[in-house]
Amino acid sequence: MLAITLSADWEPREGALLTSDELAGRFAGDARQAWRNPHFELGQRPMPRITAPDDVIVKVHRAGIARSNCKMGDSDAEGYVLLPYMMRLPLIPGHEIAGEIVETGPAVRHLQVGDPVAVQALQPCGSCRACLLGRPNQCLDTGFSGLTSDGGMAQYFVTAARFAHSLVPVAERAGFDRAMDVGAVCEPAAMAYVGMFRQTGGFLPGETVAVFGCGPIGLSCVSLARCAGAAKIIAFDRTPKRLRHALALGADMAVDIRELADHENGISDVLLNFSGGVGIDFFVEATGDARGLFPQFEKALAIGAKVVSLGVERKPMPISLFAYQGAGAWLTGTMGHIGGFEPLIALHASARIDLSAIIDARFDLSEGLQALRVASRFEEAKVVLLPHAEPAGGTVSGGAV
Repeated sequence: MLAITLSADWEPREGALLTSDELAGRFAGDARQAWRNPHFELGQRPMPRITAPDDVIVKVHRAGIARSNCKMGDSDAEGYVLLPYMMRLPLIPGHEIAGEIVETGPAVRHLQVGDPVAVQALQPCGSCRACLLGRPNQCLDTGFSGLTSDGGMAQYFVTAARFAHSLVPVAERAGFDRAMDVGAVCEPAAMAYVGMFRQTGGFLPGETVAVFGCGPIGLSCVSLARCAGAAKIIAFDRTPKRLRHALALGADMAVDIRELADHENGISDVLLNFSGGVGIDFFVEATGDARGLFPQFEKALAIGAKVVSLGVERKPMPISLFAYQGAGAWLTGTMGHIGGFEPLIALHASARIDLSAIIDARFDLSEGLQALRVASRFEEAKVVLLPHAEPAGGTVSGGAV
């Protein structure tokens, strides 16, 4: 089968604090410490096989390209991977996967051949302290498709059936192709749902929401905030196309954050004006580059405000806890998506939201390396691969291939 593979050289940095298990297994909990000279290749790989009675094989129809996928191939001045995640290489990347079941193991009961599914990439162990406490998104020994095992940037993919979520209700309402588009954005949308509602407890209808970063996670937050009854929503980004998506999904105001760069209190002034001076009730940080944002948040916290961080920080960020104490505010964050797939699928099946609209570019898998370059511009909200599209060729602007 055709697939994209990420490879790198195993060269632990001098002084890298790797465990004996990491050294023996040639994996790094922080890829930056060991993997050097990463590179993507397009070529043939063996077809996946069912090896457990509860496995299913998925014919991949959509594979989303996430920001982290682009960063997997980036390196620093010494050639080491920039992404601070656990990685086992070589592997097929891709953790935003939608397709149809083409084969099932003998123990699979709830899925049938032909069913459309969205695949959950996070694979909790079920036995560590986090899992036993009912917090699988914080699993201490988790697997992750596309990072620790082969992912979905291929024509076929194998996974345990419990990680495949049926898209049949979406297909029945909107058709198979729309179900595949929905499945391709389920993973980032599920992260948004878990962060906003399961981790943070959500907000009361009628409150004011601010979303920073209008990538797939941030745009999902905008749509979910509108669905959940926010009275006013303001979104910030630096990309015009993403800001237009935010308005289309329900934001009342979309701000190009670059226009505020020269103003010391530019962001907080906008937030206070937008909220009538009372501050923002619910903040979402989904930029992954929020070093200058938290001091602005602190000047615009409403009483009892909540702040949820969904981006992966690149550098330590200054935070004044006194501001949170004074406002009785709450700061938390999450990186997981378990508990978000089923509600997202249900919301799409009932036509309450439609996040398939954020797909701006589609590429045949044979153009996968070009697709990665396009996604690395971070201008399009979502770029997806179509592993079984005919004829081959990419379309940027959301048109069908």
